[in-house]
Amino acid sequence: MTRALSAFYFFTFGGIGAVMPFLPILFKARGLSPTEVGWIMLLAPLSGLLVPPLFGWVADAWRARLALLRTAGLGCALGALAFLPAGGFSGALGAMALYSFFRAPIVPLADSAAHAALGERAHHFARIRIFGSLGFAGFAVGVGQLEGPAHPALMLGLAAVAHVLSALSTTGLATPPLEKQDKVLAEAMQFVLQPRMIALFVGSAFYYVAHGAYDVYFGLHMEALGHSDGFVGVAWMVGVMCEVGLMLVAPRLLEGRTGEIYLFVAGVTATLRFALLAAVTEQAAILATQALHAVTFGLWYLALVRYVQVRAPARARTTVQTVAQGATALGSMAGSLAGGRLMEALGGAAVFRMAAGAAAVAAVFYLGLVIRTRLRGP
Repeated sequence: MTRALSAFYFFTFGGIGAVMPFLPILFKARGLSPTEVGWIMLLAPLSGLLVPPLFGWVADAWRARLALLRTAGLGCALGALAFLPAGGFSGALGAMALYSFFRAPIVPLADSAAHAALGERAHHFARIRIFGSLGFAGFAVGVGQLEGPAHPALMLGLAAVAHVLSALSTTGLATPPLEKQDKVLAEAMQFVLQPRMIALFVGSAFYYVAHGAYDVYFGLHMEALGHSDGFVGVAWMVGVMCEVGLMLVAPRLLEGRTGEIYLFVAGVTATLRFALLAAVTEQAAILATQALHAVTFGLWYLALVRYVQVRAPARARTTVQTVAQGATALGSMAGSLAGGRLMEALGGAAVFRMAAGAAAVAAVFYLGLVIRTRLRGP
């Protein structure tokens, strides 16, 4: 089961890596303004806010995680191909809506399935998730070197093939029969309304104001500084490969811990990373900041999943995980919209100064979780 999940992560994130870092560049090449790009890219976090809780509830209420994973993988393939026609703002908006609808629930569904498969060895989750990082890095650097935005059929075709393979990989997983589970939603809501969970969600929303702005505007900022599409792909690869290195040691970091201290460390590191990215312009310095992606995404992501999965009721873990993703999606929406306006008015450096400020606010909320755990226990 873990081998099939590893393949699923590799091809799912490979498909995402083939398309998401380069969509803003493709849209700009098709004549769209940074503000229009911001509105289009907003659909990804908006779907992340609205769609996963529905999928999560169905997955928990009917034990349907794997069936939904297959559906989402095939839907992403169709969504990637929908970007092929150059239909202007409205066409790009429609394609992004389709792609985002199916992409949004994949990660929390897969994360919950992986933790369920690992059982008491859940701190080894990173050894499965690492294949997602490898897939993203491989496809991102490959598409960058092939100048994917200049060859959209190639770029989007690779993404579609990867998503089809991700759906096919789930056929190697044992699929339990559908079975109705009562009162799952009520149990999940009672849990997510606890003060510590609300603090987690608010902190994570601010955190993804920062990372959401990075996801959308890093490529455009690099282009404005005069760097090539190939460099954008290499920069993404450096960040993700450093993330992979961290995941190799993550089981030792997470064993016996519940994650909040690493959330705080990630918040502080993200503040530093984005402040530096706002200031540096040379390729070597930019690549140095990319190395911090190991902490600001890799460690943060593992710690967030760990925090939720350790505490959430067993029957409602997928639902709770989707609520956590919804919080990050809300932050990403704010980062995408604010980033577009800042990019147009003041340039990319202003976008990343904003990101640094949002990460600092997140660090404060995460520090509150650390203090609470030290005073009251897990």
